[in-house]
Amino acid sequence: MPTGLKLRVVTDKEVVYRLINRSLTNHDDISLLEGSLDFSQVAGLTPADLPDVFLVSMQDKKQEMASVIRIAHQLERPVFVYTDLLDDPRYSAYLKKAGAFEVLEKTMPGKAQGDGYFRHLGTKLASVTRSAHTVWRQREKSRDSGLASRPQVHKLPATGIASRVAVAVCLDGGDPHQLIKLIGGLKRLEGIVLLICHRIPAEKFKAAFDLLDGEIPYHLVRASTGLQLNENTVAIAPPLRPLTAGANHKTVVGEEIEQQAKSDFSQMLRSVAKEYGKKSVGVMLGQDAAFECEHMDEITAAGSVIFVQLPDNQPGAPPTGNTRMLAGAMLPFALRRHLEKLLA
Repeated sequence: MPTGLKLRVVTDKEVVYRLINRSLTNHDDISLLEGSLDFSQVAGLTPADLPDVFLVSMQDKKQEMASVIRIAHQLERPVFVYTDLLDDPRYSAYLKKAGAFEVLEKTMPGKAQGDGYFRHLGTKLASVTRSAHTVWRQREKSRDSGLASRPQVHKLPATGIASRVAVAVCLDGGDPHQLIKLIGGLKRLEGIVLLICHRIPAEKFKAAFDLLDGEIPYHLVRASTGLQLNENTVAIAPPLRPLTAGANHKTVVGEEIEQQAKSDFSQMLRSVAKEYGKKSVGVMLGQDAAFECEHMDEITAAGSVIFVQLPDNQPGAPPTGNTRMLAGAMLPFALRRHLEKLLA
């Protein structure tokens, strides 16, 4: 059973894992979890397999490091980079902007050789691991206590132009953080509009709205009948009120429904598919999301692609027609790639 801080290595070279394992021999408070992972395995980790900190070191697949960093953040874990692929000094800044706690360049410490090299490297890796974990925990505590002073997210341009691509998001639950993770994973993709149905209780709606508005780069509005569905906008339904896309890309808000009813999910997806056709996308979030939408065949037949969130401990499934079943951490990245194709 590992003791101390658990460190997990993500690499495309097994020799890197052996190098790090040897370097950390004398640091008893750092437990290197057995075996390294590749890019595709990270999102499938179960909660029991998650480390305290990720270390990413790609040698041949440099382009995957930023993706691993983002997935680690989706899993709510800090991550740092150890690599010798820093020919372009701007790439280090790019990785930090993507969310890396630190970027360590793989170089020999002066003329030190043999054990001296491993002691030097081990001290450096252990120090960054401890710091990353401490800073991450402090941020979590500040966020949970409501004391974090987050700067206002810079919003995308409000163009007033009707969006060509629409994303219908159905949240089977009341946790706004799932929406923040999904929308954050789009990485400020311009030119889309998102419509959201949810089960956020009325008494918590204002707090959830304010939290979401402070975290996403899109312009968040409470939907009302006749609202123009413009690009770079998120329209969220009032609590327990159906939201649909009407003629001329305008919203329609229906009468209040029962808490246990889920007909508003399929209504929204069907209306968006009808109005936007192949330029529409559906997203089902929540533990039972896959079972909460009726008329799925009718929706996908209109050209809409439906992304369904699976539990993080459940592997994704191959695409079936216009349906994509993905673990929660992978869904935002797959969704962004699909939206980029629709916008091209």
